[in-house]
Amino acid sequence: MTKMGKCILIWMMVFMLCMVWSSAAFAESHVINRFSEGKPVDAEGILDADAEILEIVLPPAAGSDACILRMGDEVWMIDGSFDIRVRNGVLPVLEAMGIDHINTAFVSHPHDDHMKGFATLLENGITIDRMMIALPEDINWVSINSTRVMHANGVDVVQIHDGDSFTLGSATIDVMHRIRDNFTMNDLSAICMITYGDRTYLTTGDIENRAQAAFMEEHPAMSLKADMLKHPHHGYAPISQPLLDEIDPELIFITGVGDDIRDATGLLQSRKVSYIVTYPRPIRMRTDGKTWLVDDTGWKVGW
Repeated sequence: MTKMGKCILIWMMVFMLCMVWSSAAFAESHVINRFSEGKPVDAEGILDADAEILEIVLPPAAGSDACILRMGDEVWMIDGSFDIRVRNGVLPVLEAMGIDHINTAFVSHPHDDHMKGFATLLENGITIDRMMIALPEDINWVSINSTRVMHANGVDVVQIHDGDSFTLGSATIDVMHRIRDNFTMNDLSAICMITYGDRTYLTTGDIENRAQAAFMEEHPAMSLKADMLKHPHHGYAPISQPLLDEIDPELIFITGVGDDIRDATGLLQSRKVSYIVTYPRPIRMRTDGKTWLVDDTGWKVGW
């Protein structure tokens, strides 16, 4: 074989290897992101029409957290934002979803922008069965005042712990929590792994450097690997490289806005990790347990 022929053969082999790698990477993708289209997407032909669907919606609650989960007739809400964000963002989304009752309100940690909004929901006619808290009721004034409102409205308040597992229809919600004496209240956030079939979504509350390191030092019993991730602390504190490598998400949601998320988005861009900033449009995720479909709801909210 001539020298030219050998060169051509080598280039052909390299090209074929690249094609195989590219095809494998595409085949391993479990997230179909249509959010940039700016309109709702018909799930027909994407999700199994005969399967139960887990739906997760992120209202536009800029600089705070609120995550609505629904499967069948059961509804969870992980974190409840705060007053104005609830009135302008969360309530219109609940109305669009036809939801006036929440089975479980989960609080990752007792800060205004995660807990206070549940009382606002009650004031506006949304009923709640139970509130799950990761820390004692009297840990701070936000928790004391919020749980007092819950008790006054007949809402059960239950403290949960690391390793607790709950069901949402056919999905499971596993709680992971690290507590250290030197943790800030943000670091004391409980995080949740939501699993349905083969698909996973991880919420991380506001965990910062110390808690992120603690999860790497003391791994949960289950894997932290997740298809999608709610960025820690709204993107105001970057996610550590070891934790990002461990989770290895296909898509990240950032609930913060403005220049304060620049470091977080810069890191994700440098790592070539896809992300969506959740303001100002509601984001919907649906899965049949095999594939995630992420799209725009098309709902108009009061911003």
